[in-house]
Amino acid sequence: MRGMRPALGGNWTGWLVKPIGTHQFVNLRTYVVNRGEAGIYFMKEWVNNRLAATPGPLTYSLPYHYSKMVHGHEGLCLAGPVKTEDAELRYGGGHLMEYTTAEPGTEEEFLFERYTAFASARGLRRFRVWHRPWKISELIDPVLEELSLLDQLEQGWTKTLRLVSGHHTHGVKGVQMGRPERA
Repeated sequence: MRGMRPALGGNWTGWLVKPIGTHQFVNLRTYVVNRGEAGIYFMKEWVNNRLAATPGPLTYSLPYHYSKMVHGHEGLCLAGPVKTEDAELRYGGGHLMEYTTAEPGTEEEFLFERYTAFASARGLRRFRVWHRPWKISELIDPVLEELSLLDQLEQGWTKTLRLVSGHHTHGVKGVQMGRPERA
C-alpha cells in the first residue's frame, strides 16, 4: 500500500497519515455471503508497520497484526516470508505470466473483483470498496513452504489446507473505501 490518505482534505490530510500510509501487507481471506450480499471476509492481515497495525482494527475492524516481512520478486519469481516472534508464513512462486484483467465469469473475477468487504476484529463491519479492475498474473507452481503462522488462527481446518492457486498484482491506484457500517 502506498500513499493511503483520507478522501477529504487532500494533501493536508495526506501528511497527517503519512506515517501509516505506506506499508506491505499480506492477508488471509475467504469469500462470504452476508444477508444476500457477496464479499470478502478478512480473517487475518499482517502489516510491516507497527503504527499501521493500530487504526485498521479501530476503524474498519480489520484484523491487523504487526509482522516482519520481505515481499518481492526477483526477475520472474515471487517470494517472501511473513514472520512474528514465534511463527512464520513462507511462500514462493514460479514465473509470472502476463498481467491481465479478469475475464467475466472466471475464477479470477470471483477472487479479485469484490466491492464489499467484511471484517470482525471489533464486531462485524461491512464497507464498500471502489477501484479499477486489478491487473493480475497467475503464478506458475506456487508454493507455501512454512505455515506455522496459520496455526495462530487456532482453527482445525488450517491443518488440512492445500494450495490451489496463487496470483500476483502490482496493485491498482485510486482505491477508495467507504465508511464502515455494522453488518
